[in-house]
Amino acid sequence: MQRLGKTSLSFLGRRTYLHSTEIFHLFCNMLGALPADRQPVHVISFKFLHETSRNGEAFLLEADEPTPAGAKPVSTIVFRDREGRRRRFEMTDDGAPIAERQPDPPPYCDIPAMTGNFSGTVACNHIASPSDFFAALMEASKAIHVETLRRRGEDPNQLYRFVSCEGMDLPSAVPPAGSLTLTFRHVRARRLGARSFTFNDVTWEPGAGTPVRVCVAY
Repeated sequence: MQRLGKTSLSFLGRRTYLHSTEIFHLFCNMLGALPADRQPVHVISFKFLHETSRNGEAFLLEADEPTPAGAKPVSTIVFRDREGRRRRFEMTDDGAPIAERQPDPPPYCDIPAMTGNFSGTVACNHIASPSDFFAALMEASKAIHVETLRRRGEDPNQLYRFVSCEGMDLPSAVPPAGSLTLTFRHVRARRLGARSFTFNDVTWEPGAGTPVRVCVAY
């Protein structure tokens, strides 16, 4: 287990909770500072375990290594590094409340071209890093959900929450020209209590042919 340091994160826009894109950006920055052979090339799974408004500490562990005693992760990212080893990044939220705020980034995505419920294509620009790719993926996913609910006559003004993603190839997530098209294919949905969960397989062109599976709750 390696302690990567305390976090100093910010709220995005008018939010009062930590956005998943900030966690992924932290992951990319902290692990990008490691020796090249220990840097991530493939995200096996990224899970957002609970909503938070606090800072904490980040850890790097082996994939099957137990979480440090007393630590309660807010998110966990299992990944494969350049050597092919499976490792795990965890962030806790047992620190000070988040006090900083920064504006939302400029939009990455165009209006989606819908092909069905929770399905369609979205053109994205300004993709210069894996962090940009993940931010565009979250923006496009929300746009697909908003348009689906609007077309079905349901309230599109929901609180959409990222739950998890699986199978993200990082090198192919950064197109040479900075632009790509995401294709969302709806896999299934389920309802638990008052919340609905959707599962979509997302591919991108140019890029990897293997989809990343994204789960969103609303």
